[in-house]
Amino acid sequence: MTPTFRFIKIKYAGDPITMTLQYERRRGAGWDKHTLETRQSPHPDFVKALAGLNHHLQDMAEQYTISGELAVCDVKSVSFSHTNGVLGVVISGARTLRDSNQPLNINSPHKTYESYSDYEDKKQLLSAECIIAVDILMGAALNFIDGKRAQSNMFVTKDEGLVGL
Repeated sequence: MTPTFRFIKIKYAGDPITMTLQYERRRGAGWDKHTLETRQSPHPDFVKALAGLNHHLQDMAEQYTISGELAVCDVKSVSFSHTNGVLGVVISGARTLRDSNQPLNINSPHKTYESYSDYEDKKQLLSAECIIAVDILMGAALNFIDGKRAQSNMFVTKDEGLVGL
């Protein structure tokens, strides 16, 4: 079955909220490109799905503390490639540094869901757990496109500055 939808990039920052979803929809023999940029809060499922990639980035980028434990990295975006029917990803994030005001920006190596050829290089492939986490994120991002957002406060009063409710 030929796919009719695919993500190019999923990007999220929490303060201030900035969400960018770049995706393509099949139209005939080609692809139409779409970009959704918004400051609307995503559903908590989306934020949880993005955070579910944190330890995968830490592991792939070999980010360890002095004591040998995985360092804390916060995933900010996932970029997707689509080559010869094989899905690949680069996970990007940031790590807070002890002696710096600026974070360390980290990109994972490009890894794929499956091998491009009959020769299977395990170092090129995403782990089964990471594939599941990426699939969950894509599902949450698709739900966002379809309108699933964080619930707003239904009981805002006029005293809080929203006149007419």
